Order: sequence, then C-alpha cells, then structure tokens
Amino acid sequence: MDNRTKDNIYQKKFHDLFKISDKIQLILDDFQERAVPRARKNNSLVCAHIRMSRNPTLPVDSNVISTTEDVKNGLRFLHHNICEISKSRSQSCLKETSTGSNFSKHVKVFVSTDYNDVLKTVRQEFKTEIVENKGVIVHMEQGRQNENICEGFEKLVSDFLILTKCDVLLLSKSGLSRMVSYIRGGSNGLCCNIKNKGVQKCEVEKLKSLYKVKG
Repeated sequence: MDNRTKDNIYQKKFHDLFKISDKIQLILDDFQERAVPRARKNNSLVCAHIRMSRNPTLPVDSNVISTTEDVKNGLRFLHHNICEISKSRSQSCLKETSTGSNFSKHVKVFVSTDYNDVLKTVRQEFKTEIVENKGVIVHMEQGRQNENICEGFEKLVSDFLILTKCDVLLLSKSGLSRMVSYIRGGSNGLCCNIKNKGVQKCEVEKLKSLYKVKG
C-alpha cells in the first residue's frame, strides 16, 4: 500500500517535472550566501508569506485575504521567533542595543508578499535581520499587460524556492503558501496566519480544512 502523504507526492512530482534554470540558481546561491553564509552554518532563517490580494495595481481585486491586523500578527510572529532562537543560543532577547540588533548574526528574516507596503514595513521593523530577494512585485494575472512580467515571474519563482528552505515559516491563505509547505515537507516550524484569528501552529495535512479551500 502506498503510504505517501500529500507533501511526499507533491515533492516527487515537483522534482520530476521541474528543473531550476541557471539564472534562478544564481539568484538562490546569492540569497543563500547572504542569509546563511558558509562561515555561519548555524544561522536560522525565519520567513513569512504575507498575501494581501487587494492591490492598487488590481482595482477589480476586492477579495481581501489579509487585514492590517493580520499583517501585525505576522510581524509579531517574526519578532517572537527571532527572540526564541536568540534565547536558545544564550543571547539577550533585547530588540535593540546601542549597536543595533544583537542577534542578527544568527537569525535572518525573509518575507515574500504581493504588496510593496508590507515589504516597506518589514524593512523598518527588521533593519539588520532582513535578507531580501530583489526584484519587482508583479501580479501574474496581469500577464503581458505588464512590461516587468518576466522579472516579476523570476522573483515569484525564486521567492517560492527560498520559502521552501526556511527553518520557521508562516503561511497565508494562498495557493502559493500551501504549495511551498508541500515542497518544504513536514510541519516542523510551520505556522498559519488565519484571518481574524491570529497565528497558530499548523500541519501540512490539514491546510485545506484550516483555510477552507479545495486545493
């Protein structure tokens, strides 16, 4: 009998069907060296995918996936996990010191989002911890109407692959979030941001029922 879980099946199909291009691999290698340098293999990467959906570039997109409070919950989640990892390594959990963050050497933050204002807030909150994947945020639904569609697609793909490598990961109600969790595999360090309910630990096998979706 085949006892493979959904994430096992998705992982196999993903690796069977797709191959990372040389250009995307260069983007991933550059990010990896900034987030988890070879000299610091014990670094931890704390991540969040924050899907807002409603965006000024898409006036007809009125379905709000995440609220302002959901974003605040996501930021609290990042702060909390940075602090917990810091304490586990016998470091002070003060947010700021006279020289800036005192745990940024061992913990890095990555956030993927479809909304530039969220990214601006993250930059302000995590000045020394943040590691960015450069590129433009483009909604794929715009297709060829957007002249930056190719660059935007490169960022989307590389963001996706980076999220699969995170030690701690916060999901949104999003097909991309769920697919990331399947390819990442397992539920260790996995949490879900639920609209109007806050952040909670979650399991890959229960994401569909948790977010009340079909896929």
